[in-house]
Amino acid sequence: MRHVYFSGQANDILQKLGCKKINFKNFIIVNDNKLFLKEGYDIKLKSKQGGFYLGRIKAKQDYYNINFFRILYEFNKDNKDVNVIRLEQRKAFLFVCGRDVIEYEMRKGQLFFVLDDFGNFIGVAKKLGNIYKNILDIGIFLFDQSFSNALVV
Repeated sequence: MRHVYFSGQANDILQKLGCKKINFKNFIIVNDNKLFLKEGYDIKLKSKQGGFYLGRIKAKQDYYNINFFRILYEFNKDNKDVNVIRLEQRKAFLFVCGRDVIEYEMRKGQLFFVLDDFGNFIGVAKKLGNIYKNILDIGIFLFDQSFSNALVV
C-alpha cells in the first residue's frame, strides 16, 4: 500500500485541507507504530470498519494512506470551507491513473480533496503553482491488485 509523508501531525493536514479539527484519539488506535481505525466506530462509510489500516508512524513521522484521507473527507464533506476539486469524467480517470490536474481554476489552499463527477472521493492533490499535483489516489488499489495478480505463478 502506498503511503504519503506529511511533516507535522494530522491536525496540520486538516488545516491545509480546510477541515474542522478532529480528536483523533477518539477513532485511531496506534499498535506497533501502525494506525488503525477503532472497531465499531461509525464513520459514515456504511459498514463496520474495525481494524481498518490508516497508515504508520516511522521515526516520529506520520505516513498516511488513502483510507485515512477518505475518512477525513467523510467527516468533512458537509463543511463548506473544505478544499475540494471536482473533476469531469475524463480528468478524473487521468487523475486516478496518476496524472496531475493542469487545466482547472485556481483556488486558495494547499491541499485538496479530489472528487469525480458523482462526488466520490478519488484522491488528494497539492497545489504547486498552476498545477494540482497528484499526491495520492484510489488508483493504487487497482495497481496493487493487478501487480499482485501478475506475480502469482
